Amino acid sequence: MDFGLPVRTPVLWASGSFEGGTGKCSLVAGHICMKHLLTTGCLGPAQRGCREFLEGVNESYLGVLSLFRGSRGGGGAQPLGSSLPLEAHVSARTPHRVTVQYFEFVFSHQWTEVPADRVGYPGPATRELLLGTRSIWKASALNEMQSSQKVTLTLSGLSLEEPRTLSGGTRDQQLLQESTEALLRVPCPTASTLNPALADIYTEHAHQVVVAKYAPSGFYIASGDVSGKLRIWDTTQKEHLLKYEYQPFAGKIKDIAWTEDSKRIAVVGEGREKFGAVFLWDSGSSVGEITGHNKVINSVDIKQSRPYRLATGSDDNCAAFFEGPPFKFKFTIGDHNRFVNCVRFSPDGNRFATASADGQIYIYDGKTGEKVCALGGDKAHDGGIYAISWSPDSTHLLSASGDKTSKIWDVNVNSVVNTFTMGSTVLDQQLGCLWQKDHLLSISLSGYINYLDKNNPSKPLRVIKGHSKSIQCLTVHKNGGKSYIYSGSHDGHINYWDSETGENDSFAGKGHTNQVSRMTVDESGQLVSCSMDDTVRYTNLTLRDYSGQGVVKMDMQPKCVAVGPGGYAVVVCIGQIVLLKDQKKCFSIDNPGYEPEVVAVHPSGDMVAVGGTENNVFYGHHAKIVCLAWSPDNEHFASGGMDMMVYVWTLSDPETRVKIQDAHRLHHVSSLAWLDEHTLVTTSHDASVKEWTISY
Repeated sequence: MDFGLPVRTPVLWASGSFEGGTGKCSLVAGHICMKHLLTTGCLGPAQRGCREFLEGVNESYLGVLSLFRGSRGGGGAQPLGSSLPLEAHVSARTPHRVTVQYFEFVFSHQWTEVPADRVGYPGPATRELLLGTRSIWKASALNEMQSSQKVTLTLSGLSLEEPRTLSGGTRDQQLLQESTEALLRVPCPTASTLNPALADIYTEHAHQVVVAKYAPSGFYIASGDVSGKLRIWDTTQKEHLLKYEYQPFAGKIKDIAWTEDSKRIAVVGEGREKFGAVFLWDSGSSVGEITGHNKVINSVDIKQSRPYRLATGSDDNCAAFFEGPPFKFKFTIGDHNRFVNCVRFSPDGNRFATASADGQIYIYDGKTGEKVCALGGDKAHDGGIYAISWSPDSTHLLSASGDKTSKIWDVNVNSVVNTFTMGSTVLDQQLGCLWQKDHLLSISLSGYINYLDKNNPSKPLRVIKGHSKSIQCLTVHKNGGKSYIYSGSHDGHINYWDSETGENDSFAGKGHTNQVSRMTVDESGQLVSCSMDDTVRYTNLTLRDYSGQGVVKMDMQPKCVAVGPGGYAVVVCIGQIVLLKDQKKCFSIDNPGYEPEVVAVHPSGDMVAVGGTENNVFYGHHAKIVCLAWSPDNEHFASGGMDMMVYVWTLSDPETRVKIQDAHRLHHVSSLAWLDEHTLVTTSHDASVKEWTISY
């Protein structure tokens, strides 16, 4: 079970098709490696200081500092060239649930067939539902799926580079989300549910994936990356065989559009000599030219009925209109005075809309390109508009803006039907939207997915939350007959998860201000956590609310904490070991003569074990062991190392071990915990939490 698939970098947009009720959806996702971020200078000082995460591995997937500047549309802060990660959360139990969340795209619905046991590589763990993303992962990673279990997936994330858009197709309800080297496919919703189920991955790109689009037929997906490579691959077979590969221009592909017969493809982006191309999907032969812009083209769409028309939106503040095929430039539309972020034709092809950072949405005739109206008069939103999505009947439009609102527009009468105000903070900016049959969704800069309620615009039907940074530690605790997983991330947030359903939320209030390094639960039911903010916090697990009390300031940065009976806690700090009693310091060992790393307290409270950095003895492992956890029956223990391996050992037979190879393919395991004698939970710097079924 995977509670946390990281997707580390710009997610451009999604597309899908929605005919019949057969229900498969697609989502494409990925991440960016630490080496690239360090090389390109995208990291701030705090991240550059975290090079220890790179020990023993070639790549580290870390979040990037959020950078903002004044909105180009005058509507508040806007992203400036950096990224926050995505994550997914999966539970292999009832109810069926797959929720997709990322910077500009949200999707969530139920499906009847759900993945369960993944047989993707050798190993005894029979329920390794990692939908992770790394270039070495092949599509066969999710082969041999069963439908006997239910799965919960929540994918959430942010990309702070540029606006994203969503789109739809015509076949069996599918969506795509794209990012870096990997593409993750997730089923689209049925008409009356909120939770899709089946997920799949495609990892054949050599570079960061930026955009992916289903062919209207639903049989192929076209995906583009930052190098300008366009890959067209099969969706019907589990191997996802490559059909064609093209390089329409040298530079990032930012958007893709198909004609309704799935025979022609338009591609736009950051080319050097040209910013777009349109060609036959099976031969690469040109069927026109995309010209008329002098800056990067952000968006493209094609009218889904004859006679075909094509529209583009660019950083030169203009949209362009084309007729074809062969597609030829007809004229430039200069109504906007800021970047044109999104261009979309209505499903019936009668109109198309353009949305810009100037806060305006213009409607044009889909056949002639003549201007019809400006939604809302002078301005549709008070901030820049990042995404628009047409209703299936082509009469309404959903828009998402940096002014922290999403709106439904009645295009026929040019009026606002509903305004969804999502909050008042910068993180409440609305950066993506999707109108999928009867469902309306938006995504906030915070990464939260909002299910919009037309009958109650002031309150979403549901908000899906998750970590937006790499997860550093976890612990488990049973409360009221339920097992909960608590996870702490690089940004100081702590989330709690229902291990049965995968439902999660974050602690309320202001807690840690830096990375949460370790967590454990004491005998009084308090969560004891230590952080790089030099504090140890005691948090009530019934209230799950931070308070100003229960905070112990440490002299040195804490690295690990363990608790014993009687209110005792032992904290390992840099160059110091501290004993706490009832949240107060009572004893310390300064400069112990070695560098302490980890600590454990015997259940009796009579003995404390402290592990250091010396002596490179890795029994069973080929690299540094970073975590260890005993099973509840004390007959087994699990160890995780920088060699990407997890071993489960049996005391009665030391030569026998359960091997979990590449437990987290993005990074080594950072923490381990047991739910019961046969269920192991692992987490990693790759921002994922996974459950494993262990058979001895």
